[in-house]
Amino acid sequence: MAIVMSPAMKQMDKIIDRLYARPDAAPFREPVNWRELGLFDYPELIKRPMALSDVKAKLTAGQYRNPGECADDVNLIWKNW
Repeated sequence: MAIVMSPAMKQMDKIIDRLYARPDAAPFREPVNWRELGLFDYPELIKRPMALSDVKAKLTAGQYRNPGECADDVNLIWKNW
């Protein structure tokens, strides 16, 4: 069953797609593979990991109640940097 997005959430979906497509967004597209990178203190430093792919998945699954929740997760990506 497909999730029906409100017009506001469709706009958020477009924003996420645009962010994802930017060349300078590469480090933010996928979750940090901290084990592979040897960043073993990452889970202690970053309590709520978030990537653009996570936001897109939550948006597609209808897990956001409003655009503000989605924007909060996008802001979390930059905060975690």
